[in-house]
Amino acid sequence: MNIKSCAVCRFKRKRCSETSIMAPYFPISRTAEYHKSQNVSGVTNIVKMLAAVSPHDRGATVESIIMDGTVSYKDPVLRTLEIVLDLRSQIHSLKNEIVTLRHKLAFLPEREKQPLEASVNIPQIVRV
Repeated sequence: MNIKSCAVCRFKRKRCSETSIMAPYFPISRTAEYHKSQNVSGVTNIVKMLAAVSPHDRGATVESIIMDGTVSYKDPVLRTLEIVLDLRSQIHSLKNEIVTLRHKLAFLPEREKQPLEASVNIPQIVRV
């Protein structure tokens, strides 16, 4: 791995080692995201979180940490509450849509409930 410096090492003003667990996820181009994340979670906690998950899941973990830092930066009091409320609203809307579709489906004649393949006559090709 050829690493000049990652955002973490640049922030700490030290040389970046090739074994840095943070370097692949916080390159120098993500310095602003790193600052927001470390203000919320702290460097030590971020390192502990990354060490606790498998290497396969570290990318998703970092994205979650960055999202939390960004949301906290925008609204330090409510943080992720707006996102949670929006997702709950979407779930509620989708549940209502499912109920409506089931209600409509209950009133369809049996003929229309059959799968499309069974109701369409497709000629069989006979091989000789």
